[in-house]
Amino acid sequence: MMLARFVIIALIPEPWAGDIQKLRLEHDHWSRQWLPAHITIVAPFLARMSFDLVRDIELAPLEIRGTIGGWGSFLHDRTNTIWLEAGESATREARVQLAKAVPGMTGIMTDPAIDWDVPPSHHVTVVNHVPHDVYKDLEATLRKIDIDGDFTVPHLSVFHWDRRLGRWLRTRPE
Repeated sequence: MMLARFVIIALIPEPWAGDIQKLRLEHDHWSRQWLPAHITIVAPFLARMSFDLVRDIELAPLEIRGTIGGWGSFLHDRTNTIWLEAGESATREARVQLAKAVPGMTGIMTDPAIDWDVPPSHHVTVVNHVPHDVYKDLEATLRKIDIDGDFTVPHLSVFHWDRRLGRWLRTRPE
């Protein structure tokens, strides 16, 4: 059993993942500590998870369908986030499929410390930590880039936060 902060995500497939990563590396120096291009299915949570459960989550035969397209942004106190829409129905359906396919998720999904009423993310963060003074110009530039299309993700991925390294790592069963 491993006690850690976990997140369950659907990795965005190619060619979109590569396009998004190029934009991240060009416009956001924080991107190296991020997760790969993804949609968050279960937001970060603290739990004890066995490697058997991680394996079951990652091997569960799911079919998550989404559509990438359309830019959006969040404004924060000191910075901004620019993202691509990825389809809300895909994230909600993924949670339903996960609960049915992996019985071991029941304990985690009923944990009162995790707010399951918070809807899952349905965007792919492209650039984060954008200072206010460059935000409008960068957003205008990114909106000219056409990244869209339908995708299917056949399974989910589990990552955990490594405090020593200060970044997310793929959780791999031993």
